[in-house]
Amino acid sequence: MQQAQLIAFGDNRLIFHELLAGRADVMFTDAIEVTLKTRQHRDLCALLPGELLTHQEKAIWLPKDAAFKQHVDAWLQTVTTDGTLKALFNQALGRAPLGALPD
Repeated sequence: MQQAQLIAFGDNRLIFHELLAGRADVMFTDAIEVTLKTRQHRDLCALLPGELLTHQEKAIWLPKDAAFKQHVDAWLQTVTTDGTLKALFNQALGRAPLGALPD
């Protein structure tokens, strides 16, 4: 039985070319990147499309500024609650037509 060689790429934009060239066999990433890159690289496919290996959350980093953080927190709460954030993700991932954002 062969052991896999783990290669860490400092710039994950390069791995797609490695997969297409046959120099890499698999890449682990998040579901958002899988959706986007599968659309951009038609010769690649997702393993278990629509399923996740783990639950993951995205996070946001900001410069340390209390007023700015409060503003972003309020905005994020609004767009999460009213469905705008989900619609933006769906639109960006090609799951919803343009103009499908809530008012």
